Amino acid sequence: MRNLTRHAGLLLPALFALLGLIVGFGHAATSPKTYTASNAVLVVGNPQGATAGQANDTEALIRTQMQNFEYLVTSPLVLGPALTKAGLPNTPDNMPGGVSGSATLNTSILEVNVQGQDPAETAKLANAVQESLIDAVTKYGPQAPNGKPVLVAHSVSTATPPAAATAPKPMVEALAGGLVGLALGLALAKLIAALGKSSVDEADEIAITTETGAGRRIEQTRSR
Repeated sequence: MRNLTRHAGLLLPALFALLGLIVGFGHAATSPKTYTASNAVLVVGNPQGATAGQANDTEALIRTQMQNFEYLVTSPLVLGPALTKAGLPNTPDNMPGGVSGSATLNTSILEVNVQGQDPAETAKLANAVQESLIDAVTKYGPQAPNGKPVLVAHSVSTATPPAAATAPKPMVEALAGGLVGLALGLALAKLIAALGKSSVDEADEIAITTETGAGRRIEQTRSR
């Protein structure tokens, strides 16, 4: 029993870790590849839409509006026209879920990220989202009394078809699977060790009781 417990403590963690590595790598290898295409827009003040007093407040206004523009990226106001520009059906069921916007800290630059399973289509949709966002900043952003937009957006980079997938990551998933398997193996080995110790203690107690009983019988026989 002690040898079995000792071997289980060594073999089970290694075996489960190996199984975890295989499962993690296999899952990554059979999962669809995801590509990410990115571009960026720059939000600036519009000279035609600012009064003399507003010109000094443009920078502060941009900072307060960047979060609104982040939201616009994933809204139907931007995604609907973007789907049309990309030649895709503009329906609620077809709204892409892998689109996000991220404002760069302490700048007026907004990054657009689009994820998809086809590199060319992903880049095409990312650029369509960028065009639609530029229109939306002008249309839905703050307006001056003269009816001109106070802020405008310009493209500072365009998306190109990504050469490599961003997910899945076989090595990362294999490592994660191996760590999970190792943890399970260690837990099972610990359980077997605890059960083995209990069985050994019980067997020792029975042996001691038997030896004690046999000794008593021998003494009784001798006394007769």
